[in-house]
Amino acid sequence: MVLGLITEYNPFHNGHLYHLNKSKSITKADYTIAIMSGNFVQRGEPAIFDKYIRTKAALLNGVDLVIELPIYYATSSAEYFAKCSVKTLAKTNIIDKIVFGSESGNIDFLNKVADILHYESAEFKGSLRNALSEGNSFPKSISIAVNSIIGNNIETINTPNNILAVEYLKNLKKINSKIEMLTIKRFKSHYNSNLVNSGFASASAARNMIKNKNYSELSEIIPSNALEIFLEKENFFPNNLDNFSMIFNYLLRQKSKNELKEILDISEGLENRLISAAEKNFLISDIIKESKTKRYTYTKLQRAILHIILDIKKKDFNRLEINGAAPYIRVLGFRKSSEKLLRELCKNSEIPVITNLKNAENILDKHDFLCLKKEIDSTDLYYLALKRPLRKNFEYSMPMIIV
Repeated sequence: MVLGLITEYNPFHNGHLYHLNKSKSITKADYTIAIMSGNFVQRGEPAIFDKYIRTKAALLNGVDLVIELPIYYATSSAEYFAKCSVKTLAKTNIIDKIVFGSESGNIDFLNKVADILHYESAEFKGSLRNALSEGNSFPKSISIAVNSIIGNNIETINTPNNILAVEYLKNLKKINSKIEMLTIKRFKSHYNSNLVNSGFASASAARNMIKNKNYSELSEIIPSNALEIFLEKENFFPNNLDNFSMIFNYLLRQKSKNELKEILDISEGLENRLISAAEKNFLISDIIKESKTKRYTYTKLQRAILHIILDIKKKDFNRLEINGAAPYIRVLGFRKSSEKLLRELCKNSEIPVITNLKNAENILDKHDFLCLKKEIDSTDLYYLALKRPLRKNFEYSMPMIIV
């Protein structure tokens, strides 16, 4: 039995370890595959540690194989993040069950919401239009529309992991997959909480501890083997969005408004707001504060800015969508004891499996390779923001992580 997990591990902490072990326990899994965001994550930020460090932490703590979620989807909205994650795991043809965390912990409730979003009744569409017309963000408008039908508290739906949970279920329904979905209720700490509770804290709290070099408190919420890896690299990390401020300001001055409109998530005059905010501010965090409105959430703005930095265009994203959203499976690392799992993946996958970047151009079509090339280029930018003197196309020199 092979278990699938959808992750960011930004960074890997005790809550992730609990979820991993509990998922293995309830499914009686023989192997576990985690699909993980690479160097940039769904909040529209660089990961606090690079993907190789986070892959190693996951493998040391019991994940058998880590594959990478392509950057076009890793940095996208919950809907598309979930879509590519679920489709990629389904196309391995070896995943039996997926277990995800949620604030709800109630799979029946989450399935009911997923059905509403999947079938999109006239009543739902009307409520969604009304909520959007009142200036609400899209995620909140979805919650309001769902609430109008099933009468549950909006906050129950509009929480980060519940939103993702519903999208996982909705996308599994769309592809009519036989994979079984299960959920584990998140506990001890909320998504954005900075509180530590009996050895558990949110990823946000862990990131703040790393930024503040609060290692004694960090040691309470992160497995010791992961902490050891993180501390080995503390002179290079952490990374953050403000590290890209020079690059972003340069691009705003180089690109025309029409060129900015071609970037994914730039719409409704957002390019004008960003240009105006950048005339008064330099740091990306300050530009975001200046640009924030009721409709544009912080994460929406962060994603839009990140897409400008990475030059992620609407046309390229749309081409991926037309071609099915899951272009390939790139293996970041695996446990030596689970080599059989890698062989099974290569044998059964519907889409190309990449274990060596140097061979990728020969096994991918032109457009799918461009998606992978964007990954390679984005890695160079990730390290450039850290002021690390690495050569161009650094990823070609990085082998898979094997523990």
